[in-house]
Amino acid sequence: MPVSKMKSSITFLLILVVLQFYLSCVNAALYGGAESSTASCNRFRSRIARNVIEEQIFPAADDVEYELPSDCPFARDNDILRLQELSKKEMWRDQWRCTVCSKVFKSEHFLDKHLENKHSSHISKNATVCLADMCDFLNCDNLIRQMHYDEALEDVPIENLGFDPTAPIICKDHVMERKKLACQAVMQRCFPPDNEATKYLNDLFDREFCQRMTCSNQNLASLRQAFSPRLPFRLRKKYYIFAGLLIFSVLIFYSVFWYLRRGISASSGDLRRLRGSFRSKSKRF
Repeated sequence: MPVSKMKSSITFLLILVVLQFYLSCVNAALYGGAESSTASCNRFRSRIARNVIEEQIFPAADDVEYELPSDCPFARDNDILRLQELSKKEMWRDQWRCTVCSKVFKSEHFLDKHLENKHSSHISKNATVCLADMCDFLNCDNLIRQMHYDEALEDVPIENLGFDPTAPIICKDHVMERKKLACQAVMQRCFPPDNEATKYLNDLFDREFCQRMTCSNQNLASLRQAFSPRLPFRLRKKYYIFAGLLIFSVLIFYSVFWYLRRGISASSGDLRRLRGSFRSKSKRF
């Protein structure tokens, strides 16, 4: 092989290697950070925060026909796990299916692990917000404590909760004040009070979320949970079943009693008529 052709071949191979390296760097810059973010984002806490946003913030914004700005952390397109959450389908109680690859799993926890390991790039390109980071503002911890009290967290590993729901609440005023200011900054970004609609939303969510971020409210929530007259979920379930069976039994008893009494009354009436007709016949003779 001539030296000139060998040099050109080596040059071509070097160009291919450099191009491949460049493309891998671009791919890592575009998606690598997002994949690492999905791995570090707490899926369970994000799910709690997402439910709060879907049930409280979006409906209020829709009522005044307000669309959240693109830089608002609550905006749907900014949710880094939203597409993966939409890729989950609960088939029945112990079966979850991944709609990306159609694999079936015995619990949502294992499906979360699958999405994290196999489909970490299945996210919106502009999504950068882990909603678990918004939990300080959205009362996630108290919701998780209530779920634990209701025994609704049996299939959720405690490391996914982000804290121990059975531990006593340790609250510091200066920490809560810092969180309240951060909450108000987010509300200002999402609902800048430029007009009547956004001013209403800003005041509403500042009152519902930010102003409640005090140690007195945290301790009050803890006391309410500790001294709540409600029974744990399992006991309440047994109580409802027992109460339903008792009511059903009472209804059956009174139905049978009424039917028998009605039959006895009808028989007594027939007997009186027979006696009356017998007496009238006896008088004739």
